[in-house]
Amino acid sequence: MLSGNCYIQAINGIEIGDRTIFAPGLKMISADHDIKIINKHINTSPIKIGKDCWIGANVIILPEVIIGDNTIIGAGTVVTKSF
Repeated sequence: MLSGNCYIQAINGIEIGDRTIFAPGLKMISADHDIKIINKHINTSPIKIGKDCWIGANVIILPEVIIGDNTIIGAGTVVTKSF
């Protein structure tokens, strides 16, 4: 379930497990820009979010992050590493 005011950039893909919910303001960004060629994206593995997760308001999930099943991410968190 996705709430309002969310931004999803899925150039490298995003996989979401069953029964995962998202609060308002979520941002998922699956690709970074190449620092030498600003209009080119870097190819990486997709963002993967497990099943039965709860992602709080205004969370930012960055490229290549893997989030396991049954995870709660608190409001305002910037997720840069997998867990």
